[in-house]
Amino acid sequence: MASVQYERSLWREKYERFDFVFEGRKAILVRPEKEKANGRWLLKTVYFDAFQDLEEALVSRGFHLAYLDNHNRWGTADDLDAKARFRDLLVQEFGLSEKCVPIGMSCGGLHAIKQAARYPDMVEMLYLDAPVVDQLSCPMGFGVGSGIAVSAQQEMLDALGLTRAQMIAYRDHPLDNIPKLIEKRIPLVLVWGDSDTIVPFEENGLHVKTAYEQTDIPALFIGKAGCDHHPHGPYDMQPVIDFIMNGGNAE
Repeated sequence: MASVQYERSLWREKYERFDFVFEGRKAILVRPEKEKANGRWLLKTVYFDAFQDLEEALVSRGFHLAYLDNHNRWGTADDLDAKARFRDLLVQEFGLSEKCVPIGMSCGGLHAIKQAARYPDMVEMLYLDAPVVDQLSCPMGFGVGSGIAVSAQQEMLDALGLTRAQMIAYRDHPLDNIPKLIEKRIPLVLVWGDSDTIVPFEENGLHVKTAYEQTDIPALFIGKAGCDHHPHGPYDMQPVIDFIMNGGNAE
């Protein structure tokens, strides 16, 4: 990593972690044990420090784990474009694959869907966990869910440059990008809690599930009985690990 200055530490007391600055943004790369490294990598789209058990399981199997800070959590073009350039750096500096597996939890799922739709050439498959798919549902709370704080609603409106009234006509939700995922045949894992009151499944993840069920694109669906929005992550990680390790094949 000769062209970038970085600080080195340990991630989860075991794996090499590199912290550096890319285009003025905080960047992180976690490297697996050298003998297991396979060139594949995960991109945690938002909330790097949250619910990392699945990432650790995949790092232990040879994946790198990367993160680039966002200007906001609502999937605006500046953040998506920066991640594409970040991909180029990781390919050049570390010899990683051209394609990654975005790990998208909650608003991170919003980012992951929009990243794959805008840059399908950099996405191998998606891991979506209680993803925000319809922003009128969350954060706006116009449906059955409780929504989130009014301050977060305003945060989103400011990021998108919209008023509350203009949000009604907004047509770049993750929901609107699902056809692009289908067109590019991007496999995915979708995990959700059936008691999610923040990002209700029936207003969000169900749109993804329904669209993929009408295709033969590899997909793994995991609903968690009695689970609210948190905790993220499947109760049993092994089917997800197998699916991702096998390139989108369940077996």
